[in-house]
Amino acid sequence: MATYFSMMRGYAVGDSRVRAANETRTDQLGLVPAVGPMARARRVLMGVGLVSAPLAFALTGPVDAQGSAGESAAETAQTCVTVSFHQTHLLNSKAPRTPTEPLDLPEGVVSIPEAHSWDGYPSRVDVVQSSEIWEVEFIGADGSIVGVSSPTQDVEDYVAEGHWNGSLGDVTLSAPATGVRAHHRPDLFADNSPNSVYASDITVCWQAEIPIPEPPTTEPPTTEPPTTVPPTTAPGDACPLGSDGNPIDSNDPNCPVTTTVPSTTTTVEPPPPSGPTTEPACPLDSDGNPVDPSDPDCPQPTTTIAPATTAPPPKGPTLPVTGSESTLLLLSGLWMLGAGSTMVAYSRTR
Repeated sequence: MATYFSMMRGYAVGDSRVRAANETRTDQLGLVPAVGPMARARRVLMGVGLVSAPLAFALTGPVDAQGSAGESAAETAQTCVTVSFHQTHLLNSKAPRTPTEPLDLPEGVVSIPEAHSWDGYPSRVDVVQSSEIWEVEFIGADGSIVGVSSPTQDVEDYVAEGHWNGSLGDVTLSAPATGVRAHHRPDLFADNSPNSVYASDITVCWQAEIPIPEPPTTEPPTTEPPTTVPPTTAPGDACPLGSDGNPIDSNDPNCPVTTTVPSTTTTVEPPPPSGPTTEPACPLDSDGNPVDPSDPDCPQPTTTIAPATTAPPPKGPTLPVTGSESTLLLLSGLWMLGAGSTMVAYSRTR
């Protein structure tokens, strides 16, 4: 047992030298250093809840068969994500496991290049606990465990706050995983102490298949100029035209016949005014005379009174014809009639 504690103290001293050497080391996958200012800053952010899990940690880009990044495109790419366990305090008697964090992983080999574990309280400077250790369990869709990682190393003793950062190596998953969780392992180096510890976070990497689409083949469009075939004109078929562009011979059968259609002008009478039809106030007959002359709506005939005519006064007094005078007049007429007859007879004898 003394030898064991001596080894643990040697590890504690040696661990500081390892961490100092790792300050200048970068992960073989090209990630943020496993330890150092950048790693500590990221862990602090996750510890106070500023970064949620799962969080994409790095994408190294396409790799070729030799694994060199970016040299040539391939069908797989190294993908890494950091999963936070939200500083869960693992204590085997109360909380042997963290809640399962969602993470989809393919069947096959995955790696955990970095894990962070720690513990701290003031009296810890005088405490030695040899199994402040936990491992990572990969959970399948049915809730079964499809893979288990190597355990973390013990957290540094004899300090108020001890930390461990390191790789947990590769894990072969027997089926695709849908989540991960931390499992407390105080039984690995049992020493009759609680060996409680905080599971902080892990980084998981795997080869993700990246389909590489073929570049589209773009052929420039072939544009050929249109082919114009002039009309074939047989000799003698042409229509000779004059200087004004009209056929010289309008009867030439080779000349087009132009028919002029006279334009037709259509006069549209305006429609009769719309509105109600008003019967005449005075009904008229076919001759245009009022049917009822006494109708007050019909115009009354106008009576024209001619001006009075004044006869010229007689030249002398006109006396009535008496009986004696009428006899005289009769006799005078008879004489004149006889004289006339005599003259007629005399003129015939001659």
